[in-house]
Amino acid sequence: MNKGDDLKPKEVKKKISLEALEDVWVRFQSDEKPSMMLLLRRGKFLVIKAKDKIIFDTNDVASLRYRTRSSAFEPLTLNQLTVENDGTIKPSPEGVTGTKKLPETTPSPSQP
Repeated sequence: MNKGDDLKPKEVKKKISLEALEDVWVRFQSDEKPSMMLLLRRGKFLVIKAKDKIIFDTNDVASLRYRTRSSAFEPLTLNQLTVENDGTIKPSPEGVTGTKKLPETTPSPSQP
């Protein structure tokens, strides 16, 4: 399912676990594999592993909690994030896609 299960344990440099608080759509990409989209049902978990890059996107940030190797489960605040080597999460270089759930403090794209 392109979520990094084919990687050997020594190859895994990034890992994130997502927990659905409600039924929620999740789109994710592990490294350079094709992106996948699935409906994550309430109470279910999705674990994504990668060598270099994990990007995920959701339709409802309030319906997901995440956990990295260095954190406990926390609610999401943005809807597209990148997991760094140290386990921290930051906005994806591809930008944050718009949803009505984004916080007011999210930077808006610069205008020409």
